[in-house]
Amino acid sequence: MYYLKLAWTNLYSNKSATFPFLGAMIFLVMLNLLMQIIVKNDGIEAMPNGSTIRNIFILGNVIIVLFSIIFSFYTNGFLMKSRQRELGLYNVLGMGKKNIRFLLFVENGLNMVIALAIGLILGGAFSKFLFLVLKKLTGFGEEFDFSLTSGMIFVTIAITFGLFILLLFYNMFKLSKINPIDLLHGGQAGEKEPKSHWILSILSFVSLGSGYYLSVTIESPVQNMPLFFLTVLLVIIGTYLLMVSASVTILKFLRKRSSIFYRPKPFVNISGMLYRMKQNGMGLASICILSTMLLVTLSSTAGLFVSSEAGVQERNPVDIKMTSQLPVENLKEYVNDFAEKNNITIDEVFDIKGSTTFPQMELFEGTFTPASQEDYLQSQSERSEEGTTLVDIELIPMNEYQKISGSEQELAADEMLVFVRTGELPYEEVFLGGETFTVKDELDSLPFSAVTEQGGIGVEEYIFIVSDEQTIQQVIDNVNRDNEYRQATFGNQFMLNISGTEEDRLNFSKDLSAQVDVLNEETSSQQINLPNENSNFISISSIDEDRASTFSLNGGFLFLGIVFSLTFAVATALIIYYKQISEGYEDAERFEVMQKVGMSHKEVKQTIRSQILMVFLFPLALAVVHLSFSTFIIKKLLLSLGLNNDLLFTIVTVISVGAFSICYFIVYLQTSKVYYRIVRREN
Repeated sequence: MYYLKLAWTNLYSNKSATFPFLGAMIFLVMLNLLMQIIVKNDGIEAMPNGSTIRNIFILGNVIIVLFSIIFSFYTNGFLMKSRQRELGLYNVLGMGKKNIRFLLFVENGLNMVIALAIGLILGGAFSKFLFLVLKKLTGFGEEFDFSLTSGMIFVTIAITFGLFILLLFYNMFKLSKINPIDLLHGGQAGEKEPKSHWILSILSFVSLGSGYYLSVTIESPVQNMPLFFLTVLLVIIGTYLLMVSASVTILKFLRKRSSIFYRPKPFVNISGMLYRMKQNGMGLASICILSTMLLVTLSSTAGLFVSSEAGVQERNPVDIKMTSQLPVENLKEYVNDFAEKNNITIDEVFDIKGSTTFPQMELFEGTFTPASQEDYLQSQSERSEEGTTLVDIELIPMNEYQKISGSEQELAADEMLVFVRTGELPYEEVFLGGETFTVKDELDSLPFSAVTEQGGIGVEEYIFIVSDEQTIQQVIDNVNRDNEYRQATFGNQFMLNISGTEEDRLNFSKDLSAQVDVLNEETSSQQINLPNENSNFISISSIDEDRASTFSLNGGFLFLGIVFSLTFAVATALIIYYKQISEGYEDAERFEVMQKVGMSHKEVKQTIRSQILMVFLFPLALAVVHLSFSTFIIKKLLLSLGLNNDLLFTIVTVISVGAFSICYFIVYLQTSKVYYRIVRREN
């Protein structure tokens, strides 16, 4: 009871150091609880590639736990340094190290209980508030319902308990290595000059270089998740080693260069920065990593959302497309009835015959063959090395092309016209389905299609126009003979371009989709033999339904991105604030010493300001470098989600960096006021 009372008294008597520490630990509890709520949210599984997305967020959660360990040690170091004289006094007054260790145990337990009690309450309330407000403001994230389970709370408590146990053992170990006199004067003891660690410095650049190399060369982050995790880990390790060891080594190297060091400004700045990097390397590295995570999250989710409409337009060259294996009775009547019901104007109609399904093909030196399962599993770089390409193709007879385009061209039986929707076809002759065709001309446009950069992942798209239906049927028969997995078929394509309000267009599409489901069920129940039993009798795609689902999906990503970005922003701001407080108390004595050796108050203030500004610019600059290399991986991840517009992604990334930099400097300026207030008060 005595130790508990003493621990409670110490909590208030050392509030200038204890309260910031408690504030930091409360925030870490809130942060880890929020991460658990996001990572274990059922809404993630409802998204396409949900397991991959969850794995990426789990990686983010691991990074947050590592950050929690580093940041807790950073804040604990400031707390224990300010309390060394107090603990030394206890020892001089008769309290042995065993008693002091027990006191630290009680204080540690008290701090943990306070941090958990306040952190869990505030974390739960803040998380619910964040979910509700962001849903209201953005209109996205409907699939993400706030859920706080006992399992999430237990994991958060376990992480927090582990942090405090690590701090307790570390503090007890440090206590056992210090004699009472050193402990008594520890608060005023002069700082030892930091040592150069050439091995660690070299390792920092090796680690960063390896991480950067992997980020550029990884072909598929989704299929190589362990390698993706390794890349992130190497960059994190390299960042901490660079800030803690390499920075000191470089500064000491510069100090040995007489031509650089022995000048007024470099002399003061290099000497001051040497000690600043020793004290704050961990904090600066944490700022850099969190800033990088924020920029990556914000640029990728915002880029994905901003590109949504462009992706929808490229995937859907017409508003409605229906393909059937056999002619559909009354199809036009259904379309006209639903159009009248939903106030839709039909602007264009394309009713053509052609290949409605076709197996994905592999192209090698002008020869098309049905792709095998092994071809699908090959990476894009492996196919490039072999000179092969995966392609989707359609075949249309010449008379159908003449009908919709008004063209009067004629084709021989061994000739074709080519429209390249995605990619390129640099061959004058192609071999397809046992037939050799000469490419008579490459079309620049088609009324019912458009050139696009989107396409599939490493898949090109071609539309071939051949002489007649018999030629198409011959190709289909030969392709089907060599391929049992997906049969090619010859059928009908019915395409529409429409106009109307957004709501009416969507209702029209839904009515047509419902009718298509009815027709498929009727065909199945009547046991009609279809050319391709593995495909539906009729299928439909709609630009309006695609738009609705795409914006819902990408809006969910944006919702998660905002939640994560705000979390990382608050964490970064807190470290900067804590760093300014700790540096304020450290620099108060330096401020006085500089004035005693002859520097004016103005010169001292300018020197300290320039050093602090350099220290704060370093993490931001390094975060931008990290982001630059991470874009190689981000683009490959976003490609699997439909973003294939590098220019748009680059613009969004630049805007994100600019916006974050402005916020970063606002936080720096505001926290600097706290720093200068502490320095002035101490002097």
